[in-house]
Amino acid sequence: SSSSLYLDACRDVADVGSGLKVHRLASYPYGALPPEVGDGILFVTYAMLIAQKEAGAAAAPSESRLAQVLEWVRPSPGLIAIDEAHRAKNVGVGGAFSSRTALCVKSLTQQCPSSPVLYCSATGATEVKDLAYMDRLGLWGPGQAHRSFSDLQVDMEQGGLASMELLAVQLRCHGVLSCAALAHEGTEFAVRHVAMPKELQTAYDAATRLWYELRQ
Repeated sequence: SSSSLYLDACRDVADVGSGLKVHRLASYPYGALPPEVGDGILFVTYAMLIAQKEAGAAAAPSESRLAQVLEWVRPSPGLIAIDEAHRAKNVGVGGAFSSRTALCVKSLTQQCPSSPVLYCSATGATEVKDLAYMDRLGLWGPGQAHRSFSDLQVDMEQGGLASMELLAVQLRCHGVLSCAALAHEGTEFAVRHVAMPKELQTAYDAATRLWYELRQ
């Protein structure tokens, strides 16, 4: 998310003994990247990812940083690690009112279908709509229960907090989500429809009317 993390990235890569060199995209001009960058890690900030030579520039490596990254990734698909991924959460319906960061991140993941994607964030999604940029989670699309994100959003919002919790459990079970603060070992979930006795319905209706009147 910040160019100041470049040295931290270099240190971490060296600590795990990968032997890979970390290349900073900002160090290279627009256009095809030099051959030595092909076997390594490309460090790209969000500001760099959305950069263009000029507004409305053509989607070519000589004009767009995103196109430059795509040209580098596609021939040898590797892991796309998106740190502070919540920076890409501002995705509007059909792309309307989306931030440039969100659009570029979605374009990167969608146009590199052979590359695995790792979303890293301490606050990946606080609301259902914040999941829209995570196309690669496999929650919607062909072969899934929901054909589009909009379909998923409607069902999740109708289910409330319980649905969000069930979604987290599902992602954990499928090996898609890893979270040190989220443990569901030994837990089970089941949806049960329980008929409410008449007296409880009456008490609930009375409480609802009272609350409504207090808010007027």
